[in-house]
Amino acid sequence: MPMFAFFHVLRRQALTTLLNGVGLALGIAAFLLVGLYVAEEVSVDRGFTHADRLYRLGSAFDIGGQSIIMDSGPTDLALTVRQELPEVEAVTREEPDRVMLGEGSRFFEQHLLWADPNFLQVLDYPLEQGDAATALARPDAVVVTRSLARTLFGDADPIGRTIQVRHGPVLTVTGVLAPIERSHLVFAAIAADAARGEQSWSKAKARPWNDVEGVLTYVRLARGYPPPRSPLACPPT
Repeated sequence: MPMFAFFHVLRRQALTTLLNGVGLALGIAAFLLVGLYVAEEVSVDRGFTHADRLYRLGSAFDIGGQSIIMDSGPTDLALTVRQELPEVEAVTREEPDRVMLGEGSRFFEQHLLWADPNFLQVLDYPLEQGDAATALARPDAVVVTRSLARTLFGDADPIGRTIQVRHGPVLTVTGVLAPIERSHLVFAAIAADAARGEQSWSKAKARPWNDVEGVLTYVRLARGYPPPRSPLACPPT
């Protein structure tokens, strides 16, 4: 075989080997990325006691033949579900908000959830201090993360201390959250919805059922019931 032909074959084989190696590496990388994504997805919200029976209710609309699904729903959806669906063991609501939260003259922008009194009994985020059964029972209650408590009060005991939503209600700290495992919700504090006074769900003017702004409704199904097959029901994850 002429020398130039030998080198041509060698180069072609080297290129083929390189392409095969690159393809194999990309395949392995794609497999690992998909595996990591799946592992992350299935680990979110699995710390709740009844995670396999928790669902978030949403809303579905048909607009011009196009289906639109949202994770929020009408404010009164929780009341209707509680009254009309016997398979629902518990129902609770929360509404995410971004507020300036602080003490005295020091305020910090924070993610806050306005919630029903039983919120921590349905989505049972653990507490380092306080009782989940009563932490949101009083109308001015708020539970905070340890990080926010330290930011506001240093090493002092935060229980019983007050913090304020700028241009809003004064809240009393009734609990401190333990470190939170992977969750679909991001927040530094959870406050009783009743603290909003006339703007709270129980006192605000009734909204039409097609008003789905903000409020997220969660249900815990009784044991033995299959999960909903409706597109209105989607797991918290």
